Amino acid sequence: MFTRAQEQQHQWQNLTLFLAATGNACSVDQHDPAALHTVIRPELLPDSMRVLKDPRELVSNFVTYLIDLLISDSVMARETAKEALGSELSHRLYSLLVGHLDE
Repeated sequence: MFTRAQEQQHQWQNLTLFLAATGNACSVDQHDPAALHTVIRPELLPDSMRVLKDPRELVSNFVTYLIDLLISDSVMARETAKEALGSELSHRLYSLLVGHLDE
């Protein structure tokens, strides 16, 4: 039986790997910050979602976060980041990864 902390670690690991594999969905050419309003009325949305952030910026921040985790003190975090950037990262995000590594 897992403790609450172990369960949270497993959930974080699964979500991280999922986001790495599906992050290419954020690499669209055009971003329409008001697109959500066509589906959901603005007054029903929380304030933080009324104007959506650019998904390309969010996925770029995520890749930077994974790169930073490669030198984490936590073995589990390092291994998850290595797996996410190595075998799970969507092939469409390779150029983004290489661009971050060149900086």
